Amino acid sequence: MKVDLGNKCVHCKEDTSFGSGKFVNRYPVYGLDPDGTGTEYDGYCCDECEQTWYDEEKYHIGIARLGSNDKDCIEEAKEIFKECYKEGKINKKRYKELIIDCVNEQKRI
Repeated sequence: MKVDLGNKCVHCKEDTSFGSGKFVNRYPVYGLDPDGTGTEYDGYCCDECEQTWYDEEKYHIGIARLGSNDKDCIEEAKEIFKECYKEGKINKKRYKELIIDCVNEQKRI
């Protein structure tokens, strides 16, 4: 089943239309099935929900960048891991391991 939410955010269901205060930095979303029930939502993602998702997934995004075989992405991974360490999401030992992995991966490319 497909549900078209129009100008609403597919996550928070708030209005993202022009004048709502959530129009800037929104982006279209098609076929999002957030709970695996088979109901797919079309609409938008507001910046607030995107930032929340990014904060929750930051570590995993860094891991994906590390395995990208691209020097710029690996450099971005270093910055992500630095943020995660500063925010207390990873400990110092894990941070050092990840930075060493980044340096080694950059040398390999």
